[in-house]
Amino acid sequence: MSIQGTLRKLKAAVEFLTLFKIGKRIELTREDIANSLPFFPIVGILLGGLCAILELLLRNTIASELLRSLFPVAILAVLTRGLHLDGVADCFDALNFAHFDRERALEIMKGKTIGSFGASALIILLVGKTLSIYALPEDLKIQNLILIPSISRWTSAIVARQCAPALPEGLGYTFTVYSTRKAFFISGIVTLLLSFSILGTGGIKVFVAISVLSFALASFFNRTFGGVTGDVFGTVIELSEFFGFILGGVFIKG
Repeated sequence: MSIQGTLRKLKAAVEFLTLFKIGKRIELTREDIANSLPFFPIVGILLGGLCAILELLLRNTIASELLRSLFPVAILAVLTRGLHLDGVADCFDALNFAHFDRERALEIMKGKTIGSFGASALIILLVGKTLSIYALPEDLKIQNLILIPSISRWTSAIVARQCAPALPEGLGYTFTVYSTRKAFFISGIVTLLLSFSILGTGGIKVFVAISVLSFALASFFNRTFGGVTGDVFGTVIELSEFFGFILGGVFIKG
């Protein structure tokens, strides 16, 4: 891979997953976007690092640990433009119709409004993430804040390789059709190494557990919707992140 090609894929990963822009505007191909997957866990580390820095800064300002736990959830939502949260709302709204009208379900995922099921899922997710961060052991909180966003973004490689596109267009189509097996393996190896370096054997346990969950979620959505869309990718990221913060308080550093 050329340096220019690598930089294009890094740019694609950063600009797809965050609100940040790198360099001048260039036209990215579908291959650039789909095969930026190896950089997803690295972008996740950067997002997690910002959450950890914010936690350290607020420890001397906000005494309530529960209140401080809200800030990583908020900063992740802001820095990702709420893109994945929108996917959660759309996916859960669509589940109301998926088993008897898949076409209607796919139309809902392309819509702009949020129904009661989607709104309820968002509330549960945001409250659950806040409480799970609050429950993290104090001596492991910083490591988990850094690592979990990285592992959760690796799950996009799993969805891309495991699933078929539900529509002949959009991000779901781009990632499932144009991503390569090489991108999948590199993304997994990078995430595994990051997991071990940050949380030791406990990090590997969390990596494996989140990977298994994402395989199950990807299989469920692929079967339910007859394929996946960009909303499914965002939903798997968010649910994996929530699950990861819960596990962070269970698997102790080895």
